[in-house]
Amino acid sequence: MQSGLNSGARIVGEAVVPIILTVILGVIFYGLTLFQPHNPGFQIIVGAVISSLFFLTLRVSRRDAFAVLLVLFVIQMGLILRPPSFFRFGAGSLFTVAYATSLYIFYQAFYLKTVGLRYLHPLVLAAIYTILSLLVSTILILVGKIYQSVEPIRLLYSIETNALNSFVVGLGTGLGILLLDNGIIKKIRASLNTAWIALKGAFQQFERNL
Repeated sequence: MQSGLNSGARIVGEAVVPIILTVILGVIFYGLTLFQPHNPGFQIIVGAVISSLFFLTLRVSRRDAFAVLLVLFVIQMGLILRPPSFFRFGAGSLFTVAYATSLYIFYQAFYLKTVGLRYLHPLVLAAIYTILSLLVSTILILVGKIYQSVEPIRLLYSIETNALNSFVVGLGTGLGILLLDNGIIKKIRASLNTAWIALKGAFQQFERNL
């Protein structure tokens, strides 16, 4: 039990890194409107949380990863987005499935088998996200017959927005995983701790000299 709690706490702590990187990339494209729930860019934040927690849990346990995905999906749809129509609910569901599928494909086909090319992993993950996003957008347009009632320019904008959001989520998640795997975050944390201790010692020495 205690081991499970420690593992969960470690995953949540590590997930902060790819989430922050993804949000920073999102702000570059959307500015502070990224944090408005009804802005198209807000999906980047939701996607970052889902992707980071799902993937980091997937590395430990597949069963737990899909359990985490289900919990996050319920929170996303029931508490955060609360889609006003069944179509919006279906669209959100498909994109969540696309995120999970992208990460699973990436994990099985690239992450475990191309360790020597890990610096390319963020771009690979971003590409997979974008491809599946285009596939989901096409399915939604055809199944919902949106093309019959929406102007082509608006359809194109919607497709481009979904693809951009997916690319950002994939790239940010991939970069975060790369930093964690290379131990860069630990090195930065250690350097900051060393600098803080040195600064604290300098202030104490200064006070004694007074």
